[in-house]
Amino acid sequence: MNYRTCLHMLWVIFISLNLTAQESNETLVQFQELVMQVDQLGRVGHFEEAIAKGEEARGFAKTNSIDKNLLRNVLYKLSILYRKTNNVEKEHEIYSEMNSIRKVELQEENESFGKVFEDLKNYTARSSSITSSLQVLSKMNNNLLSHVDNSFKYRFSEEKKLFIDHNVVPFFELYQSLAYRTKYKFNSLTNIAADNSMNLKGLLLNSSRDILMGLSQLNDPKIDVKIANYRKEKSYINLQKALPVNERSPDLETRMERLGELEAELATLNTSSLKDDATITRRWTEVKFTSDAIAIEFSRFNFYNPNKTDTILYVAYLYKRSWKTAKAIPLFEEKELKAILNVDSPNKLYVSRGSQGSSTSNVNNANKLYELIWKPLESHLEGMKTIYFSPDGLLHKVAFSTLSYNKGKSLSEQFNLVQLGTTGSIDDEKKEPNKQSVVLFGGIDYEHTSATAEGSGPLVSSEISLVENGSRGNSSGWNYLEGTLQEVNGIGNLVPSAEIITGSEATEDYFKALSGKSPSVLHIATHGFFFEDAASSDNESLVYKASNDPLLRSGLLLSGANVTWKNGKKPVEGEDGILTALEISNLDLSKTDMVVLSACDTGLGEIQGSEGVFGLQRAFKLAGVDIIIMSLWQVPDKETAEFMELLYSTWNSGIPIREAFRQTQLTMQQRYKDEPLKWAAFVLVE
Repeated sequence: MNYRTCLHMLWVIFISLNLTAQESNETLVQFQELVMQVDQLGRVGHFEEAIAKGEEARGFAKTNSIDKNLLRNVLYKLSILYRKTNNVEKEHEIYSEMNSIRKVELQEENESFGKVFEDLKNYTARSSSITSSLQVLSKMNNNLLSHVDNSFKYRFSEEKKLFIDHNVVPFFELYQSLAYRTKYKFNSLTNIAADNSMNLKGLLLNSSRDILMGLSQLNDPKIDVKIANYRKEKSYINLQKALPVNERSPDLETRMERLGELEAELATLNTSSLKDDATITRRWTEVKFTSDAIAIEFSRFNFYNPNKTDTILYVAYLYKRSWKTAKAIPLFEEKELKAILNVDSPNKLYVSRGSQGSSTSNVNNANKLYELIWKPLESHLEGMKTIYFSPDGLLHKVAFSTLSYNKGKSLSEQFNLVQLGTTGSIDDEKKEPNKQSVVLFGGIDYEHTSATAEGSGPLVSSEISLVENGSRGNSSGWNYLEGTLQEVNGIGNLVPSAEIITGSEATEDYFKALSGKSPSVLHIATHGFFFEDAASSDNESLVYKASNDPLLRSGLLLSGANVTWKNGKKPVEGEDGILTALEISNLDLSKTDMVVLSACDTGLGEIQGSEGVFGLQRAFKLAGVDIIIMSLWQVPDKETAEFMELLYSTWNSGIPIREAFRQTQLTMQQRYKDEPLKWAAFVLVE
């Protein structure tokens, strides 16, 4: 059996994961007729008759072993009909059946994907035969993307993450490795790799966020109750995660399983209530932008040859509106970038926005970073005005605006740099934030205590109570940031309609109360923190008891935070003033178009593959925010206030926020030409 024949057989096996089983035409026609009747009756409001036909189709599918995907489609329709007729018991029964189907499918899917991947990996090792098999490889990849579109409609976050990590990423990395091994001489393979890289970025983030946002916009009271119950359950679980393991509720595992069921139910409602044909994947050729712009999709992948190796490679996929084929530019191995960035600073606690700024390898090694990252791309950038780019892996730590271009100019001086989560979002509708709806937090009193906040509550998790020396309760706490009060008052003078929250009023309770009714612009000037993964720590005295979730190791400090931070005890009542990224992610900030994080290192977090940075950035994205302005390193207090006031002044003059940000950067760059620490830390990400 030759290579092409074997590969074709693999494709057939793979297709079976997605396509409907081939029942006899007669049986399938009968089933489809029943489904059509359900739709017709439902559209004219004959819900009881539609339910009867739906139950008939449900029984028919089971009796005749109709494919589970088709059965599930009927169950979705029945769930809507039972909800419309207020039959809660039957609706719950339907959801339980769908949940059972999903679990069986997940097990079968993982087994099938594993077998196909191992065979495909071995066959693709014979690169000399790839030319004759490109069409089949392309069909397999299209089928994988189709499977992603279909399966993501019905799953909750944890299932999606496992599916991406175990099934999607290995296939995508294998395709990338194959393209790399063949030196990108096959255009179709290069295009596949570019599409896959674009689609993989933020796949989990975008699909999870879209479910809640889509359902909220339906304004259906019954669905709103389900969303509220989901957020309440998630809030309880987040609270438990912030406790030491021995103080957590014994029913936590059960509650987490229940949360998954609630999320799966919302995913089902989303599929049933919105467009069934909506897709979450696309091709780079579908992205529309102007002729004087270029897109750069940076990609990080594990190299297979044919088995997975220890080598991690970076490549840049470039595409323009007029191109028919993306260009792939191999860049470097990750160890080369690590050596420059010096990312060996574990458990970093950011205690001083009020400092003079800190040295950063982004600035000190700008020339080295330019040679490694940007120089290989230059020949393709001539005549371009705008560069859309999406970082991957450790590139999230790089301040691209500081990189040199030519004649001593930085990239930000030469181009309009637009940083995105994925270049696939270039042509998404760009909404301009409303300047008449602004809330500013600053001048926060971290020492504030109330009558019920004496710190005699339960111990908090070590992620938010330990400082660098590894002890609990012996920190001097967080210092007051005078510049933040000046900053928000200055912005308030520029935007008179803004609401300014300072001192003891800037509480965590106040912030969380914004959920569901948040302003268009949310500006937070305070301390930020992020703990690196405990596994990378060289301090054995650090005890991480809930360190699996990086969103719990990142956050912002609000009023009263020192009460908890100094002695490791939560207040008896109310919040503790330590707003974690995990808590932010559970809020509804969908009415907020832009968040400005005027604090140190707010752009950092744990980098998890194609999903990017797990920290404050991701938390606000999950909460529904489109634009985030944040910092990549510690920022000096005085110049930060100067930067922010200049930004709002420029924006207030009628210039759109994205251009206002760019002009602010350029102005600050001219003022502090030889001091990029004072202007280059801030980035605008969409």
